[in-house]
Amino acid sequence: MRAMIALVSGQRMQNVIPCFQKGLEFAEVHLVRSREADVVGSSMARAWRDTRDTLARAAVVHDAEPAIDAYDIRPARETVRAVLDRLLARRLEPVVNFTGGTKCMAVGAYLAAVEAGCTALYVDTDNERLLWYFPDGRVIAEPFDLKRMDISLYLKAYGLTVSQHGHPERARRLVPLLETVLAFWPHCASRLEEWAREVKERKKDTLLRLSDGLRLFEERFLGGLVAAGLLEREAGGLRPTEDGVRFLTGEWLELLVYHLLRRRPAGRQRGFDHVWWQVKLAGVENELDIAATGRGRLVVIECKSGDPGGQDTLNRLQALRHRLGLFARLCFVTSRPADGVSGAFRERAREYGIKDIITRENLLKITDILTKTHTS
Repeated sequence: MRAMIALVSGQRMQNVIPCFQKGLEFAEVHLVRSREADVVGSSMARAWRDTRDTLARAAVVHDAEPAIDAYDIRPARETVRAVLDRLLARRLEPVVNFTGGTKCMAVGAYLAAVEAGCTALYVDTDNERLLWYFPDGRVIAEPFDLKRMDISLYLKAYGLTVSQHGHPERARRLVPLLETVLAFWPHCASRLEEWAREVKERKKDTLLRLSDGLRLFEERFLGGLVAAGLLEREAGGLRPTEDGVRFLTGEWLELLVYHLLRRRPAGRQRGFDHVWWQVKLAGVENELDIAATGRGRLVVIECKSGDPGGQDTLNRLQALRHRLGLFARLCFVTSRPADGVSGAFRERAREYGIKDIITRENLLKITDILTKTHTS
């Protein structure tokens, strides 16, 4: 049986990924921490707790004692070597994951593995692979295969708990409606925004009617809304139900993005292993419009139909980025065309670490865009 020795780090995924790699199992994980982790309420204490709680789903977790000086190679070397000796005495197969911790801790851990003649492991997230360093000098790269690592697991690694997310069955029922939007995209976007403005102003008192333009789209789309129970027929027009108000004022874009990310193009694999919509987190006010995982990364997408919003939108995304660490990437999707997003908004978004702003023109390519920039 294998046992992993890992170094507690603010970036939890380096220690989580090996335990959820397909075909790789560890009976035990032994965590080596710095003294900072023993400071109650510190960021490193939270990282230690979150890592331990997450790894407990896959293995028995032990804490190596005592905590060590993070900036001295010798304590890390001695502590890891002591754990290795105990594991070898029990006839377990130890693996030293030296990816986390400080550089001094990583060097000490690697030296201990070499001295003991044990396998070392580096989690190369940039190139989506595990690098195995064997005692005989071989270095073998193993590509990530992390379908077992879903959204709730990733969030748990950062101390967050999913309390609820959009029901996939509801999304499936609306697929014909979403396909109608895609068939007429991007020409139908302006009409969808017009309806959203009308409904926001009058809510359930809105009566929707056919216009002179895009009549085929309107007939199909409004008919689909009626069939889905989102509109009710009344003399002189169509009145939105409570669910219809929510759908027309922005949920349609969230579901459209969700549908696009879950699609499996002919002859191609899906870009993401897991996709959820309207993800609510315990103790967190704002929900995640879309969350998706693939190859060890989490993508969080904020969707805005109509006006992209301003500083409030950016502040919310920045707070999420800070909480979710380097392995989470943020994306902003708007139904507006590219020239409808100001240069000031784009510049501030870049400063806040938002890698992509996807507009009306390139929405249909969202999966290709995100799999290139967020899982590579």
